[in-house]
This record gives sequence, C-alpha cells and structure tokens, in this order.
Amino acid sequence: MEELLRNISQGRWGPHRAIQQKNFSQGQIRIIPFEDYVQSECRKSGVNPISLYHTAQGQINKDMLERLGRSSIFRDKVKGLVCDEWGHCTVSDMFEDNVTDPFDYNECGKERAASESIQGQLRGISDSFHKEDPDLRSKLMTLQGECVGCLDRIKGHQSKLGENYEQYQPNYPDVWANLAMKNGSFYHDQPGTETNRDEKTDKFIQKQIKRVIPEDINEIFMNASLLPTLMRKENKQISNELTEISDSLKSDLSKLSDLIHNLPESPEKEETEGFFATLLGKMGIEMGDSSSSEDEGGGEDIPSLIAGLTKDSSGEEDEDEEGEEDEGPEGDGPADDEGPGTKEGDGSPQQSGGKNKDRMYHLAFY
Repeated sequence: MEELLRNISQGRWGPHRAIQQKNFSQGQIRIIPFEDYVQSECRKSGVNPISLYHTAQGQINKDMLERLGRSSIFRDKVKGLVCDEWGHCTVSDMFEDNVTDPFDYNECGKERAASESIQGQLRGISDSFHKEDPDLRSKLMTLQGECVGCLDRIKGHQSKLGENYEQYQPNYPDVWANLAMKNGSFYHDQPGTETNRDEKTDKFIQKQIKRVIPEDINEIFMNASLLPTLMRKENKQISNELTEISDSLKSDLSKLSDLIHNLPESPEKEETEGFFATLLGKMGIEMGDSSSSEDEGGGEDIPSLIAGLTKDSSGEEDEDEEGEEDEGPEGDGPADDEGPGTKEGDGSPQQSGGKNKDRMYHLAFY
C-alpha cells in the first residue's frame, strides 16, 4: 500500500495508464489495469478504495504546497493560472482538501450485518408460528424498532455520501487540468535569461529546478485531476449498496407491520377495560369507578348497566310475577320476613318490590 501511494503521488502510476510489473525470473512483463490493481490491493489490506484515493490526493496537495514554498518559479507559474487579471488570488487555496467529514466506509458493512441479523430473527419467528409464544408481540415490536433505527442510519449515511460526492472535486479544477497538459519545459524556460548563461551555469540551474519540479510533474497533476472521478465512482457504488440494504429493510418492516397489525390484542386487564369503555361510550354510557359510585350512593356498577341493556321482554314478565309473589298480606308493601335495602354481600340495590331470586343475564360480543 505504501508503494502504491508513493507511486500515485509521484506520478509514476496513475488511472490513465496501466501498471507494468516485471517478472525477472521468467523475463515477462505483466500489464495490470490501474483500477484492478487498486481493488486487489485494497481487498488484501482491508481498505476502501476511496480512502486510498483520498490519501493519495492529500499527499499530492501536501507535496504541491511544499513546492510553492521552495520554488518561486513554480509559485509564479501556478499564480499566473489561478489569479485573475488583477492578480487577486490565494494560490494555496488550490491545494486545500474540501472533504471535511469523510464517510466511514466500515458503516456500510455494519448496516449490512444489522440487516442480515434482522432477517435472521424474522425467519426464526416465522419458523415458530406454530408454537404459542406469549412474548410474540414484544419480540415483533423490538424487531420493528431495530428495523426503523437501521433505516434512519442508512438515510444519514446516504446524506453524508452525497456531501462527499461534491467535495472530492478540488478547487480550481480547470487549473489542475491545464497544468496536467504542461510538461517540464513550461517551468524550465525563462525567456530573456537563457542567453546570458554559460553552459555550466545553465546545467546547474536546471538541476536545481528539477529537484523541486520534476520533468513528469504533469503526470502528478493528471492523477490529481482523475482521482476525484474514481472516488465518485466508488462513492456511487457504496450508495447503491446502501440502497439495496434499505430496500431489503423496508420489505422486512412491511412484514413486521403486517404481523403486528393482525395479532390479537393483549388480554391484559387495562386493555380489556379500555375495550369495554370504548364499547359503552358508543352506547352513550360513561364508565366510572364502581367503588366511588357506591360511596356516593347514586351510581350503578358495570354489571347493572349491562344487565339493564340486555333485559328482554321475558325478563320483564318474570319481574312482574316475582313482584306479585313478594307482596305482603295487604298487597301494598314488602313482606314482613324481608327487609328493604341491599342483599347481603351483593352490593347492588334491590327493586322496591323485593326479590328472592337472582336474575342471570347472558352477554355475548361478536
């Protein structure tokens, strides 16, 4: 990896030409496309290609800034291309790194693992549908939350990838492309001065210039111009991979929502009471606290309300017959052997005629 980075930053290897590897034992030269070689080396080292390209781009920027400080010739040449006709510019801006918050490409693998985990848990739940599991709703709800969280994270990753996609491009891209077309003579020739030098002095000056400005510096500028294209290509592939994971998670989320929606409601007391409260509310009856109603003496409990709603004509006839049997000798009051009030241990008020027999009502909900 170090050799690869060094050769890219120094212009010996680049995206626009294949890599030649010599096999001295067999006397052969192996030609490998640049991208294929980078992909192979990155897989061996566990490095994302964008990270390698971005590191190479950063090394090129660093080397160019050093050249600006060491060579007035290089500085003046770059300045002449960057600055406007009035000379307004900051040459160092050309070599700044615009990627302020690079995407962590390991996150893509983490989200894929999370998606596969959710799919595995969902398959496990599906395989156990024939068993009665009292915690099934809780498990499905937990899995649904994990699925939603993973989708939210992927959305954030996609947003950051979109920002990086625009930031890979360097400042003054046209100047980078222009310098990629300038060979070493663009920096070495000094009009009006070469005739005043003797041959020995001229060779010394050219040697010093080459120490800062190599003959193939245009290859370095070419690499810097093409690396953003490769980074955008890899960025798009990662974005597509995240989209595939997102689509899979959305499918799993749809299954989970459907399962949760069709599960029976929990038989817990609070939910059952809530169901009856809703039902009675539709009937125009308010559901109150039975204990407080008894204390106030003016309310009826739920069984009495339901009994009143379900009382039929047969029940009314039975009530009349019982009323006649319960009348006293004079027919105008309660029997002597039964006192008024409530039945012992019942808690519900008796009717004025007095009753010896409990009435049973059957209530069915469909």
